[in-house]
Amino acid sequence: MQAWLAALATVRRLPRLVVSVVVSFVLVMVIAGSLNTLSVLDSIEIGLGLRVLRSIALSAVIAPLFVGVTRLFLLGEGDDRYVWSWRPEVPAVFGWTVLSDLLSSTGQLVFPVARIIYTSPSTAQITSSIAGLAGGCLAIRLAFLAPSAALDPSATTLARSWEISRGRFWYLSTSCLLASAPMLILYLLAVFERGSAIAAHVSIAIASFVGICMNVLLFDRFRGRN
Repeated sequence: MQAWLAALATVRRLPRLVVSVVVSFVLVMVIAGSLNTLSVLDSIEIGLGLRVLRSIALSAVIAPLFVGVTRLFLLGEGDDRYVWSWRPEVPAVFGWTVLSDLLSSTGQLVFPVARIIYTSPSTAQITSSIAGLAGGCLAIRLAFLAPSAALDPSATTLARSWEISRGRFWYLSTSCLLASAPMLILYLLAVFERGSAIAAHVSIAIASFVGICMNVLLFDRFRGRN
């Protein structure tokens, strides 16, 4: 509930930033989905390259929002004129967001390569599942990279994020999942009930926005305890 209240507060204080990010997020997802349907993606190299490019594009969209949300709630900055302006903190947040997204997608990145290495499809699937699980766990341990960099993009960002998340793996996992659950349910309904693809992408965009708010709130709660 706190994450949704924080999201509403952000919309009220930074409406242009939030709307522009959600719209851009959906456009990137639509373009990425269109590219995935092209026959040229039978090439593993091109498929992996486009997956990395999608991660970069989404991170470029999300990074300004992450900085805006973090500095709004932790420093009281609420200037909506900084729409799409790459403030000094944004490049660092962008880089860490790309890393986190790629770690979360490790299974998808490994599977095509595993299909080449292993002749058995089941072996390739198991390998990619193990890689995906490891990448996801590491991404959760590094969950506070973005808010930490949004406050102070220094060389200690990685160590600071790792220290704050220590011993809180399951709490972070369940909190973010519960916060995003309503929109994820709408996404699944849109997919399995053959609803609009745009509606599915909007659901993911809003779920990501709420997840960012939850991330910042948890970062603020735990950073004073370490």
